[in-house]
Amino acid sequence: MKKNLLFMLLLFIIAFSGCSSSSTEGEFEDLEATISEKMEKDIAIIEFDDLELSFSMIMYDTEDNIKEASWDYEKFEDEKKLSLTEEETMQREKEFNSEFLYGPYEGGIPLIRTVVMDKEENLYNFEDEEFKEEQINEQTVYYYELKNPTHQITIFLPLDTVVYGSRFELSSGELNKETAFEYIEKLMEQTQGN
Repeated sequence: MKKNLLFMLLLFIIAFSGCSSSSTEGEFEDLEATISEKMEKDIAIIEFDDLELSFSMIMYDTEDNIKEASWDYEKFEDEKKLSLTEEETMQREKEFNSEFLYGPYEGGIPLIRTVVMDKEENLYNFEDEEFKEEQINEQTVYYYELKNPTHQITIFLPLDTVVYGSRFELSSGELNKETAFEYIEKLMEQTQGN
């Protein structure tokens, strides 16, 4: 239950935060390079043909060390629109000791949120009974599934130096459990050696 509260707190903070970046060609690669540089690790961001980035941020601890980076994927039918002004963005950065790298954009259907943290910063106990294990290409991943109020699955991929955690919204029917694990498999392929 504690892990649900931590993840929900992160989601709440992100939901009310913003930035003034605009959508450009190569946004996946640009964001991947920026986060990798800031975290001083090779970070992978999966690119989709049918999903777009809507948000990204880095959160810092009280000593200004990076705690985690996150990014969202959404399905947009119309043009993306920024949800906050530059002034509101600066206020949120100061309030939450964070840095907004992209968006947030509004108007899409939120489908995937990925968080990456240094392995030493991981607060999740994968031995907790709420977690289930799955083997993908001889790598153990941990997940839990929630069905109320919405259907979600959250999958964690612990690697040598970082831990990825991805929450998938299954309620919309755009994604299912199988596509969630396919995403994690793609992520594993891009993160060899992390």
